[in-house]
Amino acid sequence: MNVEQLQSCINHLTQISVALTCEHDLDRLLDLIVKETREFTRADAGSLYIREGDRLRFAASQNKTLGMGIGPQPPDAPSFRNLYIAINTQSLAGYVCETGQVLNLEDAYQLPADAPFQFNRGFDQKTGYRTQSMLLVPMR
Repeated sequence: MNVEQLQSCINHLTQISVALTCEHDLDRLLDLIVKETREFTRADAGSLYIREGDRLRFAASQNKTLGMGIGPQPPDAPSFRNLYIAINTQSLAGYVCETGQVLNLEDAYQLPADAPFQFNRGFDQKTGYRTQSMLLVPMR
């Protein structure tokens, strides 16, 4: 990365931090965090979970390919707000929450046979989407 690219990156991060501090509506803030993180990492999709006791609430989700996320959604678009998953090492998000470890998966469909977690293909099967690489990071 050259000096100009680095300066551009720093400027972009500064703009993001200003936008995040100005937003006071929690749902819009969570959507903004997912949007900016997706754009910064050039990801097609992203999700954010909130820990509530012994479970995770699916709080924000965006998918560029499927046209899901910020703004009005078609009536038949899958909605994941307020869905919950258990915090345990069986699911990817549960594993990351439980262990505090980052998961960087090249292909969600090609997990190691001895992995303590599994990828739920339900969303892909329902929508025709094909999840590929995944980066799961615990936020504290």
